Amino acid sequence: MFHYEQMHIVIFLITVFRTPMLLENCKMTWWMNALYINNFADVFDICYPPSWFLSVDTQLFWAAPIFLIAIFYSCEQNFLRDLRRTGFGAVIGGIVFSVITTFFLTAYYDLPAVGFTMHASGILDFMTHFYIKPWIRCIPYLIGILCGYFIVQVRNQNIKLRQPKMWELVVCWLFATVIALTVIFSVYNYIRGTSDWSVVVRSLYGSFARIGWSLEFAWVILACTFDWAGPVKAILEHPLWYPLGRLSYCTFLAHWFIMYSVLNGSDGPVHFVSLWHTYLTLTVPVVFLSYVWAYMWSCLVEIPFAKIE
Repeated sequence: MFHYEQMHIVIFLITVFRTPMLLENCKMTWWMNALYINNFADVFDICYPPSWFLSVDTQLFWAAPIFLIAIFYSCEQNFLRDLRRTGFGAVIGGIVFSVITTFFLTAYYDLPAVGFTMHASGILDFMTHFYIKPWIRCIPYLIGILCGYFIVQVRNQNIKLRQPKMWELVVCWLFATVIALTVIFSVYNYIRGTSDWSVVVRSLYGSFARIGWSLEFAWVILACTFDWAGPVKAILEHPLWYPLGRLSYCTFLAHWFIMYSVLNGSDGPVHFVSLWHTYLTLTVPVVFLSYVWAYMWSCLVEIPFAKIE
């Protein structure tokens, strides 16, 4: 992880010293970045905006051994017999805690269902109290732990899987697709501002959307692992994604700096013209330049420090 931290520091310093507002924030909250707890600061006080995700990911990484050790010792003798014991109880308990916390925070602060909508009220509270907190983000991580442990048990032949029938695979893929599309498109009218959801509906969506999205991805992972994915596996395992995947961390760190530079590079204010105009003048340039920047800094910083390790 040492070379990842070096990459973080380099891009962090370049961006901060080019942005006076961020420099002032860092004078106050630099120590929170150093301890990976800057996601507990106010959203306006964060040093480098994307760094909140690194803190959440690190905090969940620190917490993961607690669940893994509990699962290991509760299932050491017999996986199926001890299915309901401590380890899985801890994971399910974490998921339930996250669902209850999500529902409560959304209702208490009257938060929007998602962070980017035509409903302007509550978005900053959504980011500060909800979006960047580990107890909100933990559901995909916990489901991923269960998914990973299940794969290990199958490979160690502690669980015997039969080859599913074609109709069973079709049903599972259709079910996963419906879940994914529901999570994405059920908020379409709400984001546009043509539908105003009650606080109960917003709380329910926030509580269960991440579960649905995580289960859909868990199915894709399991299907690709056990050769149930057909052409989907061929696409996802194509060599084209290898270099892009290796650059994804640097690209994530660089994208905000690139986006900030592109938006502030014009001689006038930014106006929305159309979706395609935004896509061609902002999205494509930012993605392309982010990968170019990531490749350059990966060669200069990440790879040399990885060799040192």
